[in-house]
Amino acid sequence: MSQPNNGLLTPSSGQEPSQAPRGELELPREYGQPGMISSQATRDTLQRAFPPGAVMPSQNTNRLARIWRSYDDMDPDARRLVDDLLGTLASFNNQELFCNDTVRKNFWDRWVYASGWDTNSTVDHPGKIRERSAAESSVRVGTIKPGMPRSQARVKKNQGTPAHRAAGQPVFLKPHLNWDDYTLAFIYCDIRGSTIHSHWVDLTPGYSSVQARADATLRWDVAECKRVTTHNTMVVAYWARCRLVHWLKDRQPRAQQLSCEGRPSVEVPRTEDHSLLERLRTCCMAVEDLTAFVVEFRSVHAKRSDKTYGKARLDV
Repeated sequence: MSQPNNGLLTPSSGQEPSQAPRGELELPREYGQPGMISSQATRDTLQRAFPPGAVMPSQNTNRLARIWRSYDDMDPDARRLVDDLLGTLASFNNQELFCNDTVRKNFWDRWVYASGWDTNSTVDHPGKIRERSAAESSVRVGTIKPGMPRSQARVKKNQGTPAHRAAGQPVFLKPHLNWDDYTLAFIYCDIRGSTIHSHWVDLTPGYSSVQARADATLRWDVAECKRVTTHNTMVVAYWARCRLVHWLKDRQPRAQQLSCEGRPSVEVPRTEDHSLLERLRTCCMAVEDLTAFVVEFRSVHAKRSDKTYGKARLDV
């Protein structure tokens, strides 16, 4: 069952918002620095590498007058710049969010300013949500029984049983969630994901089918929560970066704006496509909805039964 959460996820390994390389001065290889170099030699080297009028390398050549690298650098108004997006994020992540200074600081520092990003860095799109892996969507529950027949396709081609479907090979159980008709099914499969009929599954000793379903559901839900909430938070952090760059750009001095005109820059979008967000849906949510339906069905059935039986008694 999904639990309310008044915080936000912290980036984990491999799931942090993408980091743009810092705008550091890097000389070409032909200008490698020897062990000892004079001041004049250094000036000559830099002049050859960057002739007069050349633009110094930077992640975002349309630089801002104010560079912010953390929540503490921000103006009070800017800190509340994405409060509405935090509410949207909580809704899609099935969380209860209390938008206070602690939550704001957690979001800005751990997601927006993650991996050294600052307001003069590029703003990279996080991309689409990743696919579910087989390991996180299924659990091993037993082995294949001896005698399982080959598929019709293999029989027609006169092919033998593949090694991964031989007797004794591992069997996995994975949930199949269908929100259109509120159904939750469980499928046995081999190590490559091909379906196996339950008749040919030998469950691990002491492992009941109910326990297997419960373990598969828990594994699927935990992985799905991490997959969806991480993606959604990265998307909102991307929008926050875009808003912040435009917020600072619109407020910087006119002279600074003029000095940046004509410089090439990566366009930072102002639009926010909420279709990029994924609605968190878990097996436990489906079970809760089905349970609520059963309770309501029994209540309606009991009321109608009382009316029917009462009328019958009066007729008698």
